[in-house]
Amino acid sequence: MSEKAQKEEKKDKGRGKKRSVSAKKVSLPVQEYTLLKEKAEKAEEYKDSLLRLRAEFENAHKRLEKEKEEFKEFASLEVISKLLPVLDNFEHALRDLKERDKKVREGVEIIYNQLKTVLKKEGLERVKSKGEKFNPEIHYALMQEESDTYPENAIIEEMQAGYKFKGKLIRPAMVKVSKGK
Repeated sequence: MSEKAQKEEKKDKGRGKKRSVSAKKVSLPVQEYTLLKEKAEKAEEYKDSLLRLRAEFENAHKRLEKEKEEFKEFASLEVISKLLPVLDNFEHALRDLKERDKKVREGVEIIYNQLKTVLKKEGLERVKSKGEKFNPEIHYALMQEESDTYPENAIIEEMQAGYKFKGKLIRPAMVKVSKGK
């Protein structure tokens, strides 16, 4: 290296700068070139394999997160299903309480409404029935009756409420359906 080039290199090192180096053509024997080419191809294969493994890992992680969310979503389904008869009993009690039991009725209504609110927040929704058209996917017909008021296949009366939990039917509504005239 010339004396001038050495001085410039020392200056650049002192300033923390790097000198740019231009690429030079190097001639290699065919065997070395072939060996380097094979190693470069092998390195590319390893890189591709690593990228595929990373993608598989990320997909597995996403799948596990999704399954975890689904498990959380339906974890309380069994508890909610067990509470449905409690809701039914509240409804029966409210119907049976007479006017003289007004204070008791009001207390029971408050508790009933609190229970409904909690269950609704958890994803429970009541299936619409009375006056609706009979739908065998969400209604279970217990009986049919002729009616001047309701058209054929309309629901006249709900015998027991049906419920969906987060959009999934967990109990069909038990209903009385109109035969029409």
